[in-house]
Amino acid sequence: MKAVVAGPAGSEVLLGPIGVALAANEWAVTSLYGDSLGSIEPGCWSEMEILICYGLPCGAQELRTARRLRGIVSPTTGYEWIDEDAASDLNIIVANGAVPENQESMAEAAILLTLAALYDLPGAQSELRGAAQRRTPPRMLKGKAIGLLGYGPIARAMVARLQGWGADLLVHRRTGACTDERVRFVGLDFLLEASDVLVLLASLNDGSRGLIDAAALDRMKVGAILVNVARGGIVHEQALAERLADGRLSMAALDVFETEPLPVGSPLRSLSNAILTPHAIGHTIESFAAIPATAVENALALSRWEIPASTRNPHIAPAWHSRAG
Repeated sequence: MKAVVAGPAGSEVLLGPIGVALAANEWAVTSLYGDSLGSIEPGCWSEMEILICYGLPCGAQELRTARRLRGIVSPTTGYEWIDEDAASDLNIIVANGAVPENQESMAEAAILLTLAALYDLPGAQSELRGAAQRRTPPRMLKGKAIGLLGYGPIARAMVARLQGWGADLLVHRRTGACTDERVRFVGLDFLLEASDVLVLLASLNDGSRGLIDAAALDRMKVGAILVNVARGGIVHEQALAERLADGRLSMAALDVFETEPLPVGSPLRSLSNAILTPHAIGHTIESFAAIPATAVENALALSRWEIPASTRNPHIAPAWHSRAG
């Protein structure tokens, strides 16, 4: 098998072990670390069978020349740099690295940010260091309505960990309710209006982009908290900053932003009631350790013309299998 392992400069620590493991299976592996996939030679594109792609835009222009490409594997849960529609049109499987350790780490991180916001951890630290502004009075999680926007693996792991905390767990998901007696499935308006803490856990797509805009923020309780560990594009950041500045929302804890890294001039940076982390709060040692094995497992499955469990476009399976001849 012929594979390309590609990512931005600095991703060698993440991607290097994947290339080594594939080479140990007697694959011909080409590694690329740079700003784009443009430096891949045309001959390499035409011979490539598996592409391990992290963080580099991969769309129709590139994929049209990859006539033998069976699948694209993102080693991480995120895969938004891959044009899934273009890949599907060309009967190319897209699989991501949905490792349990990542989902569990993100669930723990979301709870961490929720508690840090409820207890105003940054304010407590500033108070100790002599800052003039005193912290917001801390609040218990017990008895609070915790709203979860989205109900994928991270949300479910979060719910499992919150059992026994005495919180009212509310969930809204676009695909409707499912059976889970631990939570209440509600409409979006109710979620916004009832949540003391709103945690964003949805994927970024046409339905969720800009969903939490000024109007949505104004539907939230006065003094509510917003936690975002999903994608920055779900939230209108300027509207959020304004409502944090005027006190309508008491606190926000954000690990993701529309533009990353967060621009120096962002108004969010100057707000004492905004906890900001660089899209890395859940990147634990354990989750990184699990990534290479899962990526290799997905690549090996594709080499056997098998659909990986974490495939994002399984609807193309019949047409994809027909390529096997």
